[in-house]
Amino acid sequence: MQDLYGEKTEKGVLRNGKVIAYLMVALFLFTQFTHVWASAVSYRTIQQSSLYYPLFFPLKANKLLAKMGVKSNDRYKDINMDEFDNNTLHYPLTKLEFQNTDSVHLNILWILIDAWQYETFTKEISPNIYSFAQDKITFDRHYSGSNGTRGGIFSLFYSLPSLYWNDFLYSRTAPVFMDVLKKFKYTHAIYASAPLTSPEFDKTVFAGMKDVRLKTPGNKFYERDIQITKDFCNWIDTSTTGNPFFGFLFYDTPHNYNIPPQFPHPFKPYWDVIDFSKLSNDCDPTEFYNSYKNTVWFTDSLIGQVLDRLKEKNLTENTVIIISSDHGQEFNENKKNYWGHTSNFSKYQLQVPFIISWPGKQPAHIKKFTSHYDVVPTLLHDIFHCTTSSDKFSFGTDLFDTVPPKSFIAGSREHFAVIDLENNRINTVFFNGTISVTDMKLNELREKPKGQLMNNALLELKKFYRN
Repeated sequence: MQDLYGEKTEKGVLRNGKVIAYLMVALFLFTQFTHVWASAVSYRTIQQSSLYYPLFFPLKANKLLAKMGVKSNDRYKDINMDEFDNNTLHYPLTKLEFQNTDSVHLNILWILIDAWQYETFTKEISPNIYSFAQDKITFDRHYSGSNGTRGGIFSLFYSLPSLYWNDFLYSRTAPVFMDVLKKFKYTHAIYASAPLTSPEFDKTVFAGMKDVRLKTPGNKFYERDIQITKDFCNWIDTSTTGNPFFGFLFYDTPHNYNIPPQFPHPFKPYWDVIDFSKLSNDCDPTEFYNSYKNTVWFTDSLIGQVLDRLKEKNLTENTVIIISSDHGQEFNENKKNYWGHTSNFSKYQLQVPFIISWPGKQPAHIKKFTSHYDVVPTLLHDIFHCTTSSDKFSFGTDLFDTVPPKSFIAGSREHFAVIDLENNRINTVFFNGTISVTDMKLNELREKPKGQLMNNALLELKKFYRN
C-alpha cells in the first residue's frame, strides 16, 4: 500500500507539475500576444505595463499584423496620456526660461550619415565634407549616445541615454528641442532615407508633427539618398516662409553597403556582393572595408550638392550646420571579431565625426571628449538664450565647455555601458544584471566596477523619472 500510495503521489505531482507548466506557457504566450497587439494598435496602457517588470522584453510584430489588416487605432493613441506623463516621466525637470525672445535666430541644419565611421572622415574618403570642415569647428573625440540608430538619434534629439526610449515612446513625449523650435516658429524640412516609423521616430522625436514625411520613395537605399538630396535642395529653392528653419537630412547608404552600379568605385578591390558569412576573426577586412568606403564616398558626393546649394543661396551665413552620424561602424579593429554596430561600446561603434559650421564662431579643433548629449544644450543656450541649466533637461553640457566629463553612459534599455573616461574602462551592464569590465580595446580585466562610479550613474539615470 505504501508503494502504491507513493506511486500515486508521484504521478499526481507529475500531473500537477505539467498543469502548472502548461499554465505558465499559456500565460507567457497570452502576455506576449497581448503586447504584440498593443504595439500594433498603439494601445499604451498595455505597452506601459512592461516597463515595471525587470527582464521582461515584450515582442512586436507591427509589420506582420499590418499585412494581416491590423492597423493602429487612433482611439488608443491618446488614452490616459496625462496619467502617463504625470506618473512616469518628469521631463524637463523645470520649465525652460529664455532671454531676448525677440532676437533673430539662426537656421539649424543637421546632416547625418548612418553608420559613419570616424576613421573615414578624410580627404580621400569624404572629400566634400573634409574640404567644408577646414575652416569650421571639428571635434576629435565625439561620441554618440548609442551604438545603434534608435539610441543614437534619441541621444542627439533628447540629450538623454536611450534607456529612456520606451517611456518617451509610450507617452509620445517629444524632445524639448522640438518644442523650442515650435515656440520660436521654425519651419522644418525633414528628409530621411530610411522610414521614420522603424524605429518609431514618428512617435518620439517627431511626435505631434503631422506634416513630416515618414517614408521616402525609392526601392534601393541609394535611390532614397539621392531623392532626399533633391527634395531638400528643391525645398531650399522654393521655401518662402521667411521664418528660420530646422533641417534634418539622414542618409542611409553606408549602413547598407550599396551604391549605384554606374557610380565610380574609387576604393579597390571591393566586394560586389556583401557576404557577411565570410566575416570572422581571421578574415582580411580590406575588400569589405573598401565596399564601405565607396558608400561613404558616394554619400559625401550627395552632401557636397547640399553644401553647394546652401552656399549658392547664401544660407551658410545664417545657418548652423552640423554634420555627423547616429553611431560608428566597426571592422574588427580590436581583433575581437566584432563587425558593424550594436554589439559593444568601443570607440569604433560610438565615436563619430562631428563638424559644426556656426556663423560668428571662430574655427576650432576641439580635442576634449564631447557627445551627442551636448548638442541640444549648446543650441538652446547659444541660439535661443535659454537660461535654464542644461541638467534640468539633458545629460549634456555646452560643447565648448573646457571641463571634460569624467564618465559617459551609452547604450539602450537592455544593454548599456558606463564608460570611465578618467581610467579608460568600459563597464558594460548586460540585460541579466551582470557587469563586464574591459579596457578601451575590449580586453577583459579582472577588476570590479568602481562602486561610486556605478552608483552615481544609476542615480543619474533615475533623474527624469517621478519619485
